[in-house]
Amino acid sequence: MKKFLALFMAIVMAMSLGLLTSCGETAGTSEACTHTETEWVVTREATCTVDGVEKQKCKKCGKIVGENKVIPKLGHEFVAGFCDRAGCNTADPENNKFYAGMVISMADSDRVTVKNNGDVVVKTDMNNPEKATEYKITDIDVLSGKSEGVTGEDGKETGVKQLIQGKIESDIVSGTLSIVASEKEVKLVVKNAGAEVAYARVDGEAAKKAISGMAGLIPDIGGGSVPGVGGMDLSAILDTLRKADGTDATVKQINTLLHNLVMSVASVSETETGYKFVLDYDKAKELNHALATQTVKAFVDNLFGENTFESYVPSIVTLAVQSDSSLTEEQQAKKISEINGNLREKSLYEVIGIYGNVTKSAADIEKSVNDVLDALKGIEVSANTDKTGNVLSFKLAFDNWEFASGSDGSSAIQLSSVHIDGEIEIKLTKQRVTGDEYLPFEETEKLHDTTGVAAGTYDGTPTSTDIVSVKYTVAANGDIVKAETVYRASKNNAETEQPNYTYYKVVNENPVAVLRSTNESGITYKINNLLVADTGNEKIILGAANVKVYEVSEDGTELRTLTEAEITDIAHMIGDVEFTLAVVG
Repeated sequence: MKKFLALFMAIVMAMSLGLLTSCGETAGTSEACTHTETEWVVTREATCTVDGVEKQKCKKCGKIVGENKVIPKLGHEFVAGFCDRAGCNTADPENNKFYAGMVISMADSDRVTVKNNGDVVVKTDMNNPEKATEYKITDIDVLSGKSEGVTGEDGKETGVKQLIQGKIESDIVSGTLSIVASEKEVKLVVKNAGAEVAYARVDGEAAKKAISGMAGLIPDIGGGSVPGVGGMDLSAILDTLRKADGTDATVKQINTLLHNLVMSVASVSETETGYKFVLDYDKAKELNHALATQTVKAFVDNLFGENTFESYVPSIVTLAVQSDSSLTEEQQAKKISEINGNLREKSLYEVIGIYGNVTKSAADIEKSVNDVLDALKGIEVSANTDKTGNVLSFKLAFDNWEFASGSDGSSAIQLSSVHIDGEIEIKLTKQRVTGDEYLPFEETEKLHDTTGVAAGTYDGTPTSTDIVSVKYTVAANGDIVKAETVYRASKNNAETEQPNYTYYKVVNENPVAVLRSTNESGITYKINNLLVADTGNEKIILGAANVKVYEVSEDGTELRTLTEAEITDIAHMIGDVEFTLAVVG
């Protein structure tokens, strides 16, 4: 014990001697440190709003000597409506509606122009390099916007909305482009020197089904309302954003949420006229995972700061639900409570499943979104704004971007492999489209104009050896209203090594799409009987309501009607009908 105490005292004395030496006295002498070598040390970093502190320290002994020095506060560095310094998210008081302005500018755009910056080269190979085709688009100039309707020769509006009018120049096709839409159908016509060189008609309902089915994840939002959320009227939110300034509580909340959301998927840089936002695919994937795995409340608080959800979201939900005048106050209160409860307990993708009638699980939605992001990588997607947040344009920059469908041939819609190189710019303006900017669309010019074919049923000349026969019915107005096609599918006989044929007849009472190209020798028609979207996990038949498929004998006698599952299996074979009709006279 005595030995231990002696050792302990020795250690204490040694430590004391060391401390005394470091505090200004040299061992074995009484000489004090003169602090001749010093350095300035930052003890508190300056922030946007708080001064920093810098102190002078002796390099030899470490003692703080002299006066403190103040590091002036930095002040805010506002970029796109918010301070860009790390750790600061203060809104610019001089530009406090920037992100709300982005939403408003897009909602209020009446006109869209699409132009290419330099040549845009598109290559397709359809999984067969020997048949690869290159399209060099030298000029795209498309005008689109909202109009009151297209004026006919009698001076009366037809009720048809003209969506696009412009021109396109390429190695393949050259001329003016018109696209018009009605509830019944969407029509596209390309003309060169006044003559039609291409024509397409898509059934309106089929087009809606195709868009919603291929999107897969997007709820059917129409008429400014969100189904299942009490008819939430988004226009009410837009009106609030338009009328109030950035000091309004709701506008401030929405503006801040939008800023944090945009910055979670994009980077921003200043330009001469405003700002450029570029999509960051890695950020987008991180956000996608959070949307699938975190509750909406946790996601909002993690991304935007603690208690952000309770401060922002319930008031936005209340504003949206109360905009539905069809609900009583009691029903509105119940709906608000229900939605907020789900937002606190479920992920956003689960909420989409509830209110968007989406059957996919959150994990499946996350995978689908990641697949889309992976497919788009290689395309620089950017948005350009002015200094106040008005969206001026979007740009798609393709650096020999490649899309490969990876299809096993089971889909009737196949691009197989597409390569695109070039840049396309989409500009938005508030200029309303009126007068001569929207020329009347020639509704009277129909499919049979150059053929002399009147209403009736005709035989076509198939362009494919898999098509045995084609019959089509033309109405008095020139539209093809019925197509009847017999196909043959071969299967080798194991004994004779000769093909056995199974015959199918497809009857379409209202073809989903009719495409036509015109040349000196005739007109080629292409009818898409079935639109099939292959999502990877399942195949969806779109626009097949008016289509019946039969197994028939070689002479065309109907043997049985195919089930929907059987139709899906052979849709890649019976999807398209292509035939040629010679020009008459």
